[in-house]
Amino acid sequence: MRDYGPIPVIDGQERLHADARYYGFRPNDDAVPTVVADFLAEDVVEIDLPLEGGNLLRHEGLCLVGSTVHANHAWSAEEAAVRLAPADCDEVIWLDPLEGEPTAHIDIFTAIVDGRAVVTDPEAAEQLSEVIEVVEVDWDHTPVGEAWPSLTNALVLEDVALVPTYKGRSTLAEWEALVPDREVVGVPADSLVEAGGGVHCVTRELPAIEEAMSPPEGCSGCASGGRGAGWPLVLLTLTCTCAGRGRLRSRRSAGPSCGSSGEPAC
Repeated sequence: MRDYGPIPVIDGQERLHADARYYGFRPNDDAVPTVVADFLAEDVVEIDLPLEGGNLLRHEGLCLVGSTVHANHAWSAEEAAVRLAPADCDEVIWLDPLEGEPTAHIDIFTAIVDGRAVVTDPEAAEQLSEVIEVVEVDWDHTPVGEAWPSLTNALVLEDVALVPTYKGRSTLAEWEALVPDREVVGVPADSLVEAGGGVHCVTRELPAIEEAMSPPEGCSGCASGGRGAGWPLVLLTLTCTCAGRGRLRSRRSAGPSCGSSGEPAC
């Protein structure tokens, strides 16, 4: 979901969904940002650049981006940075991937937490120290066969941090020290990493907007106080797509769902 889902952008009181190009042979995945925006009756802004979400980390206009985003295509770093502007990128720092890591994504060795970069790669830590506070951690990300267990590939929200754990590898105590104001929940991630993913990879958070959300058009059974005028949308975590149909199941922090079984119908 991270790689092809919407990239949320707050513009005043509006939440926009930035949509980068994805693989042409996966049209259902490439359509997800538009499907989400349509569901929420919000707008899409286009990013004229092939970009996987695991290669983009953001903080207040600063964007950390994997260097393969421009190196694998015909653009210079400068031109690619201009094309990233719709993702709220005022300044772009290009990070090289770990040598031999198959996804070439920067969330394998970096996370942004409360305005700090948590980094396991010494070269990236040195580079980033010039633009952001860095917490360099000695967390093992050496591969197991073809899998690269990443301990920075986590989802950090306002009150909880979902962090990966692996057989024989866990940094729960270290994460608790990094985010003492949050509940830290370990997520067994061995099967995720074997599939080339992780906790950060399979999720996408959407920031809250201050105004109450209106229910999506055609939503039946949404009474006042539910997904109508009083619906306080805090987080939408997209968990999967229906096989072959490119439509979404979703989980919300508040408000009833509109499917007959209590879950959004695919």
